[in-house]
Amino acid sequence: MLCAELRGEGVFLALKEEQLVEWEGREKVLAREQILKSAHRDWCLARGVEPRWPGIRCVLLHTLGHVLIRHFALERGYGASGITVRIYPRSGPDPMSGILLYTAAPTAKGPLVGSSRSAVETD
Repeated sequence: MLCAELRGEGVFLALKEEQLVEWEGREKVLAREQILKSAHRDWCLARGVEPRWPGIRCVLLHTLGHVLIRHFALERGYGASGITVRIYPRSGPDPMSGILLYTAAPTAKGPLVGSSRSAVETD
């Protein structure tokens, strides 16, 4: 049996639900969502794939996750390809809106050490 121990670290960010719901309801956001949803449907149909629109919340979290990958890569001097992002989008009665950025490597100390203080400040 083969085994590998990976060590890493990560940063989890949760967006404020009230502000996100307000943003999702803005006229410009709703208009943009219709454009993206239509393009997504066309893309899926052209490839014979069933369209399953993930929602504008998912688009926001995905985009923000990649912006933060770039930020951490530039701030910490680590290759962006070594940072992984997971998003947690869910609307409805039990909503969530989180982003997890993490690294995993066969080393004892990861490259994001200290990033929580130099990362984007939120209140």
